Amino acid sequence: MEKRKKPKESLIKAITSGMKLPPPELYMGASLHISSMGAVQVEGCKGVSLYNENFVELDLGSCHARISGDGLVLVTLSKHTISVEGRLFSIEFSY
Repeated sequence: MEKRKKPKESLIKAITSGMKLPPPELYMGASLHISSMGAVQVEGCKGVSLYNENFVELDLGSCHARISGDGLVLVTLSKHTISVEGRLFSIEFSY
């Protein structure tokens, strides 16, 4: 008796059918990547509202993020990505 191989697609469906994927809104907003070495990279940022060595306030579209610290420096400032380095104390969000 000859066995038939199941198509690869049915195997993928079987594996992923039990998985719950995050909602699409999760990927649409800004994302923050925080390093324990004192760096924050923000993708999807709309702009910088306030900047000095102790505070950086970012416009994320649906909210603002205020990064507090000591010796903060904007390392990367491109169209949608901002990197801040320094001694980080806190990150606050306001809606």
